[in-house]
Amino acid sequence: MLLNRNKILLIFCLFSLASPSLFSQRVAFFNSETIRQKFQESEQAEQRIQTIVDEWKREIKAMQEQINKLEYEIKKNRLIWSDEERQKNETDLAKLVQKKGDYATQKFQPGGEFDKTVREIQEPVEAKIYAAVQKVAAEEGFDLVLDQSVQPIAYANFKYDLTVKILKELGVDVKKMEDELKEKIDKDPRNQ
Repeated sequence: MLLNRNKILLIFCLFSLASPSLFSQRVAFFNSETIRQKFQESEQAEQRIQTIVDEWKREIKAMQEQINKLEYEIKKNRLIWSDEERQKNETDLAKLVQKKGDYATQKFQPGGEFDKTVREIQEPVEAKIYAAVQKVAAEEGFDLVLDQSVQPIAYANFKYDLTVKILKELGVDVKKMEDELKEKIDKDPRNQ
């Protein structure tokens, strides 16, 4: 019994003498939304995606205009046309409506061309951002880095905000942001 107590006491003493850093993790945060807004490559990727989407929307609008025109013609000429002409135009209208629906579905359904395009264009940008986050976190000695734009943080000391350092790593001019961050850090009473 005494032997077991001594072993427990020895283990307790060893843990007590161990460095406190063994029991704590260094945590920081960043804001990926701010990084995407300030990182020029991310903005360019967004513009490319928007250009592609705008073209698809123009094509859908042109199809809708054809549908509207044909619907008007059918209403206007329903009494003049023969049954065959009316039937042919109604069939053409149904085909146009189907074509427009299929096109919109192909482009914008989940897993469709829009999702593939976004993934293809954004992946290289996201990889650069992710690599910069990892590099800055490793250089600064942080064990855990949270994304403030994904999960709101109730309170965090701004001295643990890595956003500016990550942007700097990505080659963004952050002089003004550095000054703003320093001011926030200086205003926090915990940093006095």
